[in-house]
Amino acid sequence: MGVVLPTVESPPVTERLTSRVRVSAGWLVLCGYAVGAVAVTWRLWADPAGRVQVGDVHDVDLFAWFLRYEATMVAHGRLPALVTTAMNAPRGISLMWNTSLLLPGLLLTPVTLAAGPQVSLTVLLTAGFAGSAAALGWVLRRHGVSLGAAALGGAVYGFSPALLESGIGHYNLQFAVLPPLIIDALLRIVTGRGRPVRAGAWLGLLTAAQLLTGEELLADTALAGLVLVAALAAGRPRAVAGRVAGAA
Repeated sequence: MGVVLPTVESPPVTERLTSRVRVSAGWLVLCGYAVGAVAVTWRLWADPAGRVQVGDVHDVDLFAWFLRYEATMVAHGRLPALVTTAMNAPRGISLMWNTSLLLPGLLLTPVTLAAGPQVSLTVLLTAGFAGSAAALGWVLRRHGVSLGAAALGGAVYGFSPALLESGIGHYNLQFAVLPPLIIDALLRIVTGRGRPVRAGAWLGLLTAAQLLTGEELLADTALAGLVLVAALAAGRPRAVAGRVAGAA
């Protein structure tokens, strides 16, 4: 009589299955964020070219003008001028002193030219909710937080009252995708988890992108970063000396 040994699953196979489950769960969380963002903005998606938010129509019109201006410049083979007389002639205006959404406007140029600036604003608003939640969720996972807690943390951030209120017409504050990534890069520098030059270059790129998206939110992020670094230094004063050179 033969004896058939039970099949023993090798550790690599188990690890691969666990990895696939984690990836699938991560994609499920991202889909949940996307569904939530569409649920919040569905009234706009019913007619994205003709509907605007109620409560701050004048600001929405201003953002639409900026996106149209930036798309027009790209269509003529030029980058948007930082000072233009296309508004408030003859003195003109500074796009860096206004909520001009320079970087999002450039990236959304194909949508603006094809469907109009209001559609681009609806796309940006939806991406702001889902993208902000996904950004913080990814950062939390990067720092060892469990998938469920990270998913919840991302949702609380991406659909917070602050972003919902800003979504009425302050797109520069509602699109909060970059602040969690900036804070993550900063923490990797000051804690020594990342290579100083590489992490510093990444921090610089993120900061530049936020500068061209919304200066006010960049200032808020810098303040939050200073508070976090000060708290870390106060909590582990003996580690400060070993981190100063790399951070500098």
